[in-house]
Amino acid sequence: MVDINQQFSEFFCNNFILNNKTLQHLLIFNEKTKTFFFRIITSPITWALLLTLVFVIFIGSFFHKYKVEITASGLVEKPDGMITYFDINRDGKGDQFISFINKQGKPTFKITDQDGLILDQQEYEGNAFPEKCPLAFSDLNRNGYPEVIAFIQRRDSIFLTILEYKINMMKDMIAKQFVTLVRNPKGKPDYYIHVGPYTDLDHDSVDEVIFSVIAGYPVLPRYNYIFNLKKKELLASGFTGSTDYMPYILDLNGDGHKELLVNEYAPGNLEDSLIEGKNDVAVRFTIILPKIQTTC
Repeated sequence: MVDINQQFSEFFCNNFILNNKTLQHLLIFNEKTKTFFFRIITSPITWALLLTLVFVIFIGSFFHKYKVEITASGLVEKPDGMITYFDINRDGKGDQFISFINKQGKPTFKITDQDGLILDQQEYEGNAFPEKCPLAFSDLNRNGYPEVIAFIQRRDSIFLTILEYKINMMKDMIAKQFVTLVRNPKGKPDYYIHVGPYTDLDHDSVDEVIFSVIAGYPVLPRYNYIFNLKKKELLASGFTGSTDYMPYILDLNGDGHKELLVNEYAPGNLEDSLIEGKNDVAVRFTIILPKIQTTC
């Protein structure tokens, strides 16, 4: 017969020894944990991270000039419109120009100031603005009155218009010039327009408007143009078939007359025996000599 007291003693001893071992393991783990956290706290990397975090949080307080905040929110007035900014009334603040097609189907732009006040609205005879061709601004005749330069498509024709704003937002259409025809048998004309730079090519103290009209298919038109505001004259380059970007303007030979250096893009510029003549994969470099009579 087993002694109950003996069993209880063995059970108590076994549990006491086990608890002692467990306690020893816990003490060892606790010491390791303390050592680990101490190393983290005293590490220079930890302090560097903390200082960086503090610097990032409070850096905005030292540079209020670059602080961005929402001043107003709401629905876009003309979701399909194109927005540009220019100080048209010369008050030192940028005014918003939004160009769109109005309910009558005519190209229109509206001007609003920073307070949302409508300054003016202009409607053109036509049916579209050229795609991705925003309004442009300049003072071509250098009289202190800014001009709005806009290209308008009317059916299959492109027109260049120059609208001058004077005192008290009075305006005058100082130029309206037919440029070229654009056709596409599939319906919507496939072309784009690059505008600028403006420069005085004939030394008459009035800048010329330099631009290019580049069609996709069917290829035409692909020309560079110079519009002389003073003479109301439009000059076109010869057909190159190239997809030109806007030219650089330099006096290459030092004769006092500027040349237009036209560059273009091309997906491939290696010769190919299968392609003859001018094409859309061969890159070219073109120099245009404007034949403009100098005014002395």
